[in-house]
Amino acid sequence: MSNLKQRRMEPKNMKEETERVQDAPASDSDSGSSSYLGFIPWIIAAIILAGLSFLWTNYQYPAGISSSAVTTLPESYAVCTEPGKIYTVDEDKPNVECMLVSKGKIMTTGTYDEVHGHWDEYQNELIKKFYGNEPKAKKRLNVFRTPSESIVIPGLSDAHAHLISYGFKMQLQLDLARSLDEILDILESYVLKHPEINVDPSRWIEGMGWDQTRWTNWSGEFPTAAHLASREALVGRPISLSRVDGHALWVSERVLELAQKQLPDGKWPTDGEVEGGEIKRDTDGKPNGVFVDNAMSLVHSPPWTPERMDTYLETAMEDALKVGLTSVHDAQATAEFIETFQRAAEEGRLPVRVYAMGNSENATYWGGLIPRLDDYEDRLNIKSIKLFTDGALGSWGAALLEPYSDKPDTTGIMRGSPEALEDMVEKFWADGWGVNIHCIGDRANKVVLDILERVMTKESKKTGEDTKAVADRRRPRIEHAQIMRLEDLERAGRLGSECITLPM
Repeated sequence: MSNLKQRRMEPKNMKEETERVQDAPASDSDSGSSSYLGFIPWIIAAIILAGLSFLWTNYQYPAGISSSAVTTLPESYAVCTEPGKIYTVDEDKPNVECMLVSKGKIMTTGTYDEVHGHWDEYQNELIKKFYGNEPKAKKRLNVFRTPSESIVIPGLSDAHAHLISYGFKMQLQLDLARSLDEILDILESYVLKHPEINVDPSRWIEGMGWDQTRWTNWSGEFPTAAHLASREALVGRPISLSRVDGHALWVSERVLELAQKQLPDGKWPTDGEVEGGEIKRDTDGKPNGVFVDNAMSLVHSPPWTPERMDTYLETAMEDALKVGLTSVHDAQATAEFIETFQRAAEEGRLPVRVYAMGNSENATYWGGLIPRLDDYEDRLNIKSIKLFTDGALGSWGAALLEPYSDKPDTTGIMRGSPEALEDMVEKFWADGWGVNIHCIGDRANKVVLDILERVMTKESKKTGEDTKAVADRRRPRIEHAQIMRLEDLERAGRLGSECITLPM
């Protein structure tokens, strides 16, 4: 955890060379008003070092450079690559060799000589301001060279992720399994490797990531509780496994027993009594261990502790930095997740910026139950919320206009009525929240675009704006927009709705 407390990313396998000049007192915090003491407003000037992705292969050091491993970064330094391997997103200088960084901001970019010359002039102005013309006050410049054949790019942003859920998924990595047996092997190994779980059959085993559509020698149907009881080490244990998309839950017989005890009169709802969800059943009509979408709320697993959520977030942060992510849009931030983000931001354990979408299972308006945060601790923003329309394709829950080709008895699930969704959109907008709506199937996307068109038309009549102006101000987002009719795709563009597509 300690390495995440650094506010800047600490790249490994880089080499450092140092100018042989004496250190100046750490008094250059006042930038003054001159051209060099004020940072140049480059397009990339707002990118802190955590906003850089260092991608490298095997490192080859230039001959004659005295180097040492980089473990922390000084306040001011230069990063240099092979010529032209820094991509600046600056039309005037799109590819450069070096960049000069001070106090977390990029001062200038260019060749090594240009950057070094800028540093000298910057130092000279500092010296004149604070020390007259005392040459001994000059501060050394640390130069870090990236590995050969590496590139440096501005930090990347993930527009749709689930940070804490990602960390949770990584503890078992069920997504790597390509068969039912591999799933059972992972679970069995987990039990045997954790003595505290092995000796206590009441301890819950939770995981995420299984995908039955990727298993070999499998029909493609959902697994059942009976499959979890096929290994001796798993029999009688409470096991709860979320599907890779988070829209289906696969549980053991013991979890079914515990869940039934918490139901009114101990009776399972009938098929029509779970709006927006489905309980999968065996041939006798009894729950077989899989719950889809809203039906997942019938299973109550132990709440996660703050420490557990901290660990999951730390895992996600480490992996985000490894691939160059410096900002992430978290697409389902419950009250507990928001508290975790806030705690991490306050303690300096949030090295990437998080744009979180508040979420609650409440059926009535819940805008007052989550905090609004604007650049909290320079890391966290909560200005919008997340609503759900349908489920996911892999669990046959995405709402389609036509039946599924591999399951022709269903067209998917709408998790609530269009009327209720429209009411929520209007209330959240009236209260100043941005609205992001989960839509995967073409039926769900059509319903949401119908709603957005009605609500924006109504608002445009009140304000005198056209609907595009309303959209520019409200910024409605459709999360996934996975299957959409061509006419609805055109309509989304005309209405100004942002479609956030996920490549994987």
